[in-house]
Amino acid sequence: MFNSSSEVMALICKEVNSIKKHESVEYDPSTLASLTIEELDLTSLDMLELIMSLEESLDIDITLEFSENTAMIDVANTIATLSQLKTCRDVP
Repeated sequence: MFNSSSEVMALICKEVNSIKKHESVEYDPSTLASLTIEELDLTSLDMLELIMSLEESLDIDITLEFSENTAMIDVANTIATLSQLKTCRDVP
């Protein structure tokens, strides 16, 4: 399955909105893309939940760590690349 950066960003957005559902703000992918992990106030537990959800949705293993100043678009691009590499390996 091919997953573009924009598709991964949409998945990240959905999960971040779920994690932050107790707050009065809802993010869209274009707004979320430029925000960092720190700006979103995502804890290490939040990031673990996000990564586990992406692993399940994309059927990949994500063994990367992201710093607090990583923009969400960079997270999406990195995970999209991992997903594409897995797809290439899976093709006979």
